Amino acid sequence: MIDTAKHFINLSTIKRLISIMPISKLNILHWHLADDEAFSFNLQLHPELSQYGAYSAKQIYQIEDIKELIALAEFNGVCIVPEVNTIGGMRSWAQSPTWKDKNITIHCNKTSITPSYCHQLDPSKAAGLELVQQVVTELDNIFKKSPYIHLGGSKINFDCWDSRTNIKNTFMKLHNIKNYDGLVEYIRYEIKQTIPSSRKVVYWIDKAQNYSAGDNDILQFTGNSS
Repeated sequence: MIDTAKHFINLSTIKRLISIMPISKLNILHWHLADDEAFSFNLQLHPELSQYGAYSAKQIYQIEDIKELIALAEFNGVCIVPEVNTIGGMRSWAQSPTWKDKNITIHCNKTSITPSYCHQLDPSKAAGLELVQQVVTELDNIFKKSPYIHLGGSKINFDCWDSRTNIKNTFMKLHNIKNYDGLVEYIRYEIKQTIPSSRKVVYWIDKAQNYSAGDNDILQFTGNSS
């Protein structure tokens, strides 16, 4: 796994990594592209996400860069699995004036699972959920040759949603959602409506979480909740 959302890696280094992976009989490269810290890749539909969410203008992977890496990976028998953190870990998504004004994320308090800068999706904001759907759709198209797409799932803090009472008192009642586990499942279901139903989607999960998985979902176990 490489995590360019937390530590930007230059293109030449990633190319070298892909080129030497077959020597060690490695054929899967999990590439973490977006988290609280940075939104490290450009999108055709929403260039503002990396423009305001990346570490700097020089630390952004363009679509052409990604396609070049995908081609190199294919040549070396390597499959790239892209990951963007959804629901939790979304600070970098909301840094542009457009998305700040729409207030699509909640700044969570520091806990054992969320750092002080963590932002979480407010599902009651229709614009925020639509943004996630559009990003996932474009990511799916870019990495259409990969059998998997990873939508994160770590750092989901239920107390964070308590800070906006309309989520539980209005939005969840409107959609007949009984608890926050059900809210996570609802958001994941809505996000996946914009990609093929046969698409295999990967999520992080730990022992403390109790989410139902879809037929094509893969749960990547992280261990006990800290």
